[in-house]
Amino acid sequence: MIIDGFKVPQPTRFFTGASGSLSPLFNVQLPPGNLFGADETIVPELVLSPSGEQGYYLFVPLPPGEHVVHWVASGCLPGLTQDIRYQLTVVGR
Repeated sequence: MIIDGFKVPQPTRFFTGASGSLSPLFNVQLPPGNLFGADETIVPELVLSPSGEQGYYLFVPLPPGEHVVHWVASGCLPGLTQDIRYQLTVVGR
């Protein structure tokens, strides 16, 4: 992972679980008017179950201005590689 040209050291330390581990299952309660546009006719009781997650989570306080976050990942499925570049604009208050 590279943020504004700075390589993040050991990005795997931000992984939510041990390599190859499975996420524990949990329920997600959606609020009315959720961003998915789902209502109780589509999702009973607005509960998504079972749900799971796994990923890399890193909090980076970026100053106002333009920023680039770039990462490459592979290994989830044979032959699958993701090459993602986010161009962000942080607006100051």
